[in-house]
Amino acid sequence: MEFIDENISVTSTNTETFSADNKQKKRALKNEKIRSRIWELDFLRGLCVILMVFDHLMYDIADIFGQLWFNATANESYLNIMNFARNYWVSDIRMVVRPVVVLCFFLLCGISCSFSRSNFKRGGILLGCALLLSGVTIAIKMPIIFGVLHMLACSILVIALIRFATRGNAKINAIISFVLGLVLIMIEVILQNVDVAINNSLFILSSVFVDGNFVSLDYFPLLPNMGIVLIGASMASVLYPKRRTLFSALDTQFRWYRPVNFCGRHAAIFYLAHQVVWIVILALFTIIAIPDGWNVIVNYFFGA
Repeated sequence: MEFIDENISVTSTNTETFSADNKQKKRALKNEKIRSRIWELDFLRGLCVILMVFDHLMYDIADIFGQLWFNATANESYLNIMNFARNYWVSDIRMVVRPVVVLCFFLLCGISCSFSRSNFKRGGILLGCALLLSGVTIAIKMPIIFGVLHMLACSILVIALIRFATRGNAKINAIISFVLGLVLIMIEVILQNVDVAINNSLFILSSVFVDGNFVSLDYFPLLPNMGIVLIGASMASVLYPKRRTLFSALDTQFRWYRPVNFCGRHAAIFYLAHQVVWIVILALFTIIAIPDGWNVIVNYFFGA
């Protein structure tokens, strides 16, 4: 019996050692993957994500919570907060910065696709998330029919098809991506200058892909946005032929960019979750800080 107990003890110790070694190897592999990434791509994508999160926070305050707070308290401080958010939303700075951020984000998405092992898998997962998002937002009567996730998923799948058709030839892949992207942008320009309401042959194409003649809180049509993503995919072989950072001097041992890069590596998760998080935080603040805050929230969101 003692012999058996000793064997069990030894086996248990070996199992724990193996488990610890396995976890350490997985952690080392994960860290190696992070180090092998081109840091500036994650950093720029992370900046775009952070600006998007702030932008949507301002929207929530300007369009929903700021008015609720002021109506419930008549406190000028809440009025000032609401006015700040509303002024930001229509400010010249936002009108300039937002298109630049969107353009940068789409180009980065295209560039990153060139480093992916399976764009079919990435595009399929992203499309599934997009469809789930549509289902949830339609159920709560805040529909997102064809938002940025839908557009990016379709673009990534097209990039995957191009790579499959060119058998992974980087130069041919880049040429086709660039030409197709340019064509899509030109088609969008043409459609914007045609009276599609009269020309029935173009109306369906335009209403689905360009003009957005349906209700969607977040809407990014395929034209010209897919064209921008495809041009980004064509840039990868020019900017990163060796798949190495262009700014190695800034890639110090302190990894100063880690917090921003974390946002960039998990951009899809941040996009899916950030509005829910903001609404929960702002709703909790309302319940705690505003008189009769619980009823204020219930009446607004549930119409009770």
